[in-house]
Amino acid sequence: RPKVPKSPVSVFGEPMVLWRSEDNGIVHCANDVCPHRAAALSEGRLRDGKLECYYHGWQFDGEKDGECNFIPQLEKDAQIPKAACLKMRECRTVEGIVWVWMGDEAPAVGPPEQGDGIGTMDPMTGKHEDYIINDFQIDLPYDHSYLVENLIDPAHIPISHDATPGGGKRENAQAYEMIVDRNSIGPDGFTGRYRTASQREKGDDFIE
Repeated sequence: RPKVPKSPVSVFGEPMVLWRSEDNGIVHCANDVCPHRAAALSEGRLRDGKLECYYHGWQFDGEKDGECNFIPQLEKDAQIPKAACLKMRECRTVEGIVWVWMGDEAPAVGPPEQGDGIGTMDPMTGKHEDYIINDFQIDLPYDHSYLVENLIDPAHIPISHDATPGGGKRENAQAYEMIVDRNSIGPDGFTGRYRTASQREKGDDFIE
């Protein structure tokens, strides 16, 4: 019996389809549209490891970069057009998380891995003598850039996290002095320092 591929997903509003050619195999990712009549491939099935469109039964091979290798309505000696292939996306699975690269060029760096840049972190407990590491997952109704801004914005803590465990206090809201180390800016991010106005007045060092 043919299998049904994974439910459709979207990245930045662009629909995608994810599937495996075999159980526990490599995850493949393509735009969720058949090149024939634009049907959603996520509504189709997996047949013999191939992604089959539910509309006309075209089959696509994720192992061969989305190549179409079967069209039921085609004459037996007819050649399948090269244009009848999927728009595949760079897709990698790291530590159980599926990453999809949306750019047209090859990614400059790979997906992040637990402990990147922290070579002495305990892989089992996630603990490190010099860092406090907190892993969590949350679904939010906006793209990742807002979350990145939130995580590097200490000024919101006294207001948004007022009276919460481990949070701030509203009365501590104040101006911040923040410095970005410009030479550190690169594909992996950047480093910087900050301190509050009261810390500056007391002559305290920046927090890095």
